[in-house]
Amino acid sequence: MAKKPAAPAAPLVHIPAVADNSALSKAQKEFNRLTKRIAKLEKTVGDFRVAATRLRQRVQDEYRPLQHQHNAQRAELVRLLDQAHDTAKLTKGERAKIADLIGFACADLPALGFPEVQPIVEKYAGPPPTEEEDQELDKQASEMMKVLFSQQFGIEFDPEADVSTQEKFQAYVDQQLDAREAEYAEQVRQQETRRAQRKKSPKQQAAEEKKQAEEKNST
Repeated sequence: MAKKPAAPAAPLVHIPAVADNSALSKAQKEFNRLTKRIAKLEKTVGDFRVAATRLRQRVQDEYRPLQHQHNAQRAELVRLLDQAHDTAKLTKGERAKIADLIGFACADLPALGFPEVQPIVEKYAGPPPTEEEDQELDKQASEMMKVLFSQQFGIEFDPEADVSTQEKFQAYVDQQLDAREAEYAEQVRQQETRRAQRKKSPKQQAAEEKKQAEEKNST
C-alpha cells in the first residue's frame, strides 16, 4: 500500500515585536528611582541605629561621670556640715537642719561608692527610715532622672513603668531605644511595600508584558 504524501509544512508567521522603548525607558527610570530611594532609606535606618548607639554611649560617658561628680560633691558637703555642726555657733534649729540633711538626704552616699561617710551618716541618722520613707526617696530620685532623660534624650516614660532602681531605669531606657528603632524600621518597610504595590501605568504594564514575552521566547 502506497504511503500518503506528507502534508505540507505550515508556513512560519513572523510577528514583529512592538517597539515600546519609551515605556521601557520610563519603567527603567521608575525602577532606578525606587532603587535610589530604598538605598537612601536604608542609610537613614543605619544612621538612626548609629544615633541610638551614640545615645547609649553618651549615657555611659557623660551622664554616669556627672552623676558620680554630683555624689562626690554631696559627700564633701556631708564632711563640711559635720564639721560645722560640731564647731560653729549655730542655733538649735540650724543643728537640727544639718542633722536632717546628713542623716536622711545623704543617707544613700555609702551605697553609691562613698563608704567613708558611713560613720558620719550614722551619727545623725537616728532610727532607720521606714519602708514608706525609703520608697518616697526612691520615687523622688526616679522622678529627677525621668525629667533629665526626657529633656536631654527625648525619652517618654510610661507612668506605670517600674524604674525604681538604677538597673530597672537603665533597662527601661534601653527598651525604649530599641522600640523606637524597630518602629522606625517598620515604617520604612511599610512605605516601601506601599510603593511596590502601587498600581502600574499602562505603559509600565506594557513594558513588563513585553519583557516577560521576550524572556519566554528566548527559552
